[in-house]
Amino acid sequence: MTTFFENISECRYERKFVVSALSIKEVESIVKTHPANFSEIFYLRSVNNIYLDSFGLKSYFDRIDGVADSTKVRIRWYGDLFGYIAKPALELKIKHGPLGRKETFPLKGFSLDRDFKFETVRGVFKNSEIHDVLKS
Repeated sequence: MTTFFENISECRYERKFVVSALSIKEVESIVKTHPANFSEIFYLRSVNNIYLDSFGLKSYFDRIDGVADSTKVRIRWYGDLFGYIAKPALELKIKHGPLGRKETFPLKGFSLDRDFKFETVRGVFKNSEIHDVLKS
């Protein structure tokens, strides 16, 4: 793992806005006709996440409290929600003030069904080639 500023070129600004005076269609129109020429960079796909947190819900409360420096940990994959997940990844979403970046680590595939247990996650971490500090 690297320190936040080692790969500053991988950082991006992330801003969130509440827009209550406009409809969704109006906001989409403004974005699509903006002089910056915003466009979609990914094809239409399903993005699935399993967010991981401490027993005290530190990540959750950091977000609710607006903590400027935080890290969210999630398992992410694309495609179907259930079934065999061939290419899951462990992602650390690291926020430092208005700047954010992600560190991604490939995980071993696993099966997900409605009887999914946290023990499955432990097994995925145990069998994946990731640093031991990420397994705890």
